[in-house]
Amino acid sequence: EPMKYLITLAALFFLFWTIMNKASKRGKLNESANKAVKSLATTMRYFIIGLIVLGLIAFAFVFFGHSS
Repeated sequence: EPMKYLITLAALFFLFWTIMNKASKRGKLNESANKAVKSLATTMRYFIIGLIVLGLIAFAFVFFGHSS
């Protein structure tokens, strides 16, 4: 099931981002790493929103496909 892989991937990305974010807040990362984390956070936000939208579309297709 491709959705399982997508959800797992999103969860891993989210975990990684959370860890990186905590490290940058503690000041353990240098300036360039901080910038990378911020841009990664923005990218991840769009990625997760995109995943949710895709998931809803896929769910609608499955749901309405089976009901007809």
